[in-house]
Amino acid sequence: MKLQRTHRDKILLIVISIMLAGCSSDDQDPIVSNPLDLTRHDVCFVDGMLLMEHAGPKAQIITRKGEVRHYCDTREFFSVLLEPEGTTQIRFSYVQDFSGLVWGSYNSHWINAASAWYVFGSRQYGAMGPTIIPFGDRRAAMAFVKKQGGTVFGYNEITPSVLEQFFKKTRDEMRNMEQHNHQPHDHAM
Repeated sequence: MKLQRTHRDKILLIVISIMLAGCSSDDQDPIVSNPLDLTRHDVCFVDGMLLMEHAGPKAQIITRKGEVRHYCDTREFFSVLLEPEGTTQIRFSYVQDFSGLVWGSYNSHWINAASAWYVFGSRQYGAMGPTIIPFGDRRAAMAFVKKQGGTVFGYNEITPSVLEQFFKKTRDEMRNMEQHNHQPHDHAM
Protein backbone atom coordinates (compact mmCIF):
# COMPACT_ATOMS: atom_id res chain seq x y z
CA MET A 1 0.00 0.00 0.00
CA LYS A 2 2.77 2.44 0.95
CA LEU A 3 4.65 1.57 -2.25
CA GLN A 4 1.60 2.43 -4.37
CA ARG A 5 1.20 5.78 -2.61
CA THR A 6 4.87 6.69 -3.18
CA HIS A 7 4.56 5.78 -6.87
CA ARG A 8 1.36 7.84 -7.16
CA ASP A 9 3.07 10.79 -5.40
CA LYS A 10 5.97 10.63 -7.86
CA ILE A 11 3.59 10.63 -10.81
CA LEU A 12 1.69 13.56 -9.30
CA LEU A 13 4.97 15.47 -8.81
CA ILE A 14 5.96 14.83 -12.43
CA VAL A 15 2.55 16.01 -13.69
CA ILE A 16 2.74 19.16 -11.54
CA SER A 17 6.32 19.83 -12.71
CA ILE A 18 5.26 19.52 -16.35
CA MET A 19 2.33 21.86 -15.77
CA LEU A 20 4.54 24.43 -14.03
CA ALA A 21 7.14 24.18 -16.78
CA GLY A 22 4.41 24.95 -19.30
CA CYS A 23 3.44 28.06 -17.34
CA SER A 24 7.01 29.31 -17.07
CA SER A 25 8.75 31.14 -19.89
CA ASP A 26 11.85 33.24 -20.41
CA ASP A 27 9.66 36.34 -20.31
CA GLN A 28 8.55 35.57 -16.75
CA ASP A 29 11.87 34.49 -15.29
CA PRO A 30 14.54 36.98 -16.37
CA ILE A 31 18.17 36.17 -15.79
CA VAL A 32 18.87 39.84 -15.06
CA SER A 33 16.23 42.45 -14.36
CA ASN A 34 18.02 45.31 -12.59
CA PRO A 35 20.51 47.70 -14.17
CA LEU A 36 24.13 46.79 -13.63
CA ASP A 37 26.74 49.27 -12.49
CA LEU A 38 29.43 49.72 -15.09
CA THR A 39 32.95 48.40 -14.73
CA ARG A 40 36.07 49.66 -16.47
CA HIS A 41 35.90 46.56 -18.70
CA ASP A 42 32.37 47.11 -20.07
CA VAL A 43 32.16 47.85 -23.77
CA CYS A 44 29.49 49.27 -26.02
CA PHE A 45 27.34 46.64 -27.72
CA VAL A 46 27.38 48.59 -31.00
CA ASP A 47 31.01 49.60 -31.49
CA GLY A 48 33.08 47.99 -28.73
CA MET A 49 34.17 51.30 -27.18
CA LEU A 50 35.11 51.16 -23.52
CA LEU A 51 32.20 52.87 -21.81
CA MET A 52 34.12 54.60 -19.04
CA GLU A 53 36.51 56.27 -21.46
CA HIS A 54 33.77 58.52 -22.82
CA ALA A 55 31.66 61.11 -21.03
CA GLY A 56 27.94 61.41 -21.48
CA PRO A 57 24.82 59.41 -20.73
CA LYS A 58 24.95 55.65 -21.02
CA ALA A 59 22.13 53.17 -21.54
CA GLN A 60 21.63 49.46 -21.08
CA ILE A 61 19.13 46.99 -22.40
CA ILE A 62 18.32 43.62 -20.95
CA THR A 63 17.01 41.43 -23.75
CA ARG A 64 14.22 38.90 -23.50
CA LYS A 65 16.95 36.25 -23.33
CA GLY A 66 18.57 37.99 -20.35
CA GLU A 67 21.55 39.40 -22.25
CA VAL A 68 22.81 42.77 -20.96
CA ARG A 69 23.74 45.22 -23.71
CA HIS A 70 25.54 48.44 -22.80
CA TYR A 71 25.55 51.55 -24.96
CA CYS A 72 28.20 54.27 -24.73
CA ASP A 73 25.68 56.87 -25.81
CA THR A 74 21.89 57.16 -25.62
CA ARG A 75 21.85 57.86 -29.38
CA GLU A 76 22.84 54.24 -29.95
CA PHE A 77 20.16 53.06 -27.53
CA PHE A 78 17.49 54.98 -29.44
CA SER A 79 18.79 53.71 -32.78
CA VAL A 80 17.81 50.22 -31.56
CA LEU A 81 14.23 51.44 -31.25
CA LEU A 82 14.23 52.34 -34.96
CA GLU A 83 15.11 48.79 -35.98
CA PRO A 84 12.10 46.69 -37.07
CA GLU A 85 12.63 44.15 -34.30
CA GLY A 86 14.27 46.63 -31.90
CA THR A 87 11.57 46.95 -29.26
CA THR A 88 10.56 43.29 -29.43
CA GLN A 89 13.96 42.18 -28.15
CA ILE A 90 13.89 44.53 -25.12
CA ARG A 91 12.70 43.26 -21.76
CA PHE A 92 14.11 46.09 -19.62
CA SER A 93 15.83 49.32 -20.60
CA TYR A 94 17.68 51.78 -18.41
CA VAL A 95 19.34 55.15 -18.86
CA GLN A 96 21.36 57.35 -16.53
CA ASP A 97 19.38 60.05 -14.79
CA PHE A 98 21.35 63.27 -15.22
CA SER A 99 19.22 65.10 -12.64
CA GLY A 100 22.09 66.34 -10.46
CA LEU A 101 24.59 63.90 -11.99
CA VAL A 102 27.99 65.34 -12.88
CA TRP A 103 28.95 65.02 -16.54
CA GLY A 104 31.47 62.20 -16.77
CA SER A 105 29.86 60.10 -14.01
CA TYR A 106 29.30 56.53 -15.02
CA ASN A 107 27.58 54.54 -12.31
CA SER A 108 24.34 54.57 -10.43
CA HIS A 109 21.50 56.93 -11.17
CA TRP A 110 19.96 54.28 -13.47
CA ILE A 111 16.27 54.76 -14.20
CA ASN A 112 13.71 53.02 -16.36
CA ALA A 113 14.09 54.48 -19.85
CA ALA A 114 10.33 54.71 -20.34
CA SER A 115 9.92 56.99 -17.31
CA ALA A 116 12.64 59.47 -18.29
CA TRP A 117 12.48 62.90 -19.89
CA TYR A 118 14.99 63.47 -22.70
CA VAL A 119 16.79 66.58 -23.92
CA PHE A 120 17.50 66.58 -27.64
CA GLY A 121 19.78 69.11 -29.33
CA SER A 122 21.67 70.63 -26.40
CA ARG A 123 25.19 72.03 -26.63
CA GLN A 124 26.45 69.21 -24.40
CA TYR A 125 28.19 66.41 -26.30
CA GLY A 126 28.38 62.74 -25.37
CA ALA A 127 30.57 59.87 -26.53
CA MET A 128 29.25 60.07 -30.08
CA GLY A 129 28.91 63.85 -30.43
CA PRO A 130 25.49 65.47 -30.03
CA THR A 131 23.56 63.30 -27.60
CA ILE A 132 20.17 62.69 -26.02
CA ILE A 133 20.31 63.41 -22.29
CA PRO A 134 17.92 61.60 -19.93
CA PHE A 135 16.45 63.07 -16.74
CA GLY A 136 14.22 61.45 -14.14
CA ASP A 137 12.50 64.76 -13.49
CA ARG A 138 10.99 67.07 -16.11
CA ARG A 139 11.91 70.18 -14.10
CA ALA A 140 15.57 69.12 -14.08
CA ALA A 141 15.42 68.60 -17.84
CA MET A 142 13.91 72.07 -18.31
CA ALA A 143 16.58 73.65 -16.07
CA PHE A 144 19.27 71.92 -18.14
CA VAL A 145 17.71 73.29 -21.36
CA LYS A 146 17.87 76.82 -19.96
CA LYS A 147 21.66 76.45 -19.57
CA GLN A 148 22.58 74.17 -22.49
CA GLY A 149 19.74 74.56 -25.00
CA GLY A 150 17.67 71.81 -26.57
CA THR A 151 14.14 70.48 -26.45
CA VAL A 152 12.54 68.20 -23.84
CA PHE A 153 10.57 65.11 -24.84
CA GLY A 154 8.84 62.50 -22.73
CA TYR A 155 9.63 58.90 -23.72
CA ASN A 156 6.20 58.45 -25.33
CA GLU A 157 6.70 61.62 -27.40
CA ILE A 158 9.83 60.23 -29.05
CA THR A 159 8.55 58.97 -32.37
CA PRO A 160 10.56 57.53 -35.27
CA SER A 161 10.14 60.91 -36.97
CA VAL A 162 11.65 62.77 -33.96
CA LEU A 163 14.58 60.34 -33.89
CA GLU A 164 15.16 60.48 -37.64
CA GLN A 165 15.18 64.30 -37.58
CA PHE A 166 17.65 64.29 -34.66
CA PHE A 167 19.92 61.73 -36.34
CA LYS A 168 19.86 63.70 -39.61
CA LYS A 169 20.67 66.95 -37.81
CA THR A 170 23.46 65.16 -35.90
CA ARG A 171 24.97 63.70 -39.10
CA ASP A 172 24.85 67.12 -40.76
CA GLU A 173 26.44 68.80 -37.74
CA MET A 174 29.21 66.19 -37.50
CA ARG A 175 29.85 66.43 -41.26
CA ASN A 176 30.13 70.24 -41.02
CA MET A 177 32.53 69.96 -38.08
CA GLU A 178 34.64 67.43 -39.96
CA GLN A 179 34.78 69.62 -43.09
CA HIS A 180 35.67 72.66 -41.00
CA ASN A 181 38.51 70.79 -39.27
CA HIS A 182 39.96 69.55 -42.59
CA GLN A 183 39.87 72.79 -44.56
CA PRO A 184 43.17 74.59 -45.08
CA HIS A 185 43.53 77.69 -42.93
CA ASP A 186 44.93 80.95 -44.23
CA HIS A 187 47.68 81.94 -41.81
CA ALA A 188 48.80 85.00 -43.77
CA MET A 189 48.84 88.24 -41.84
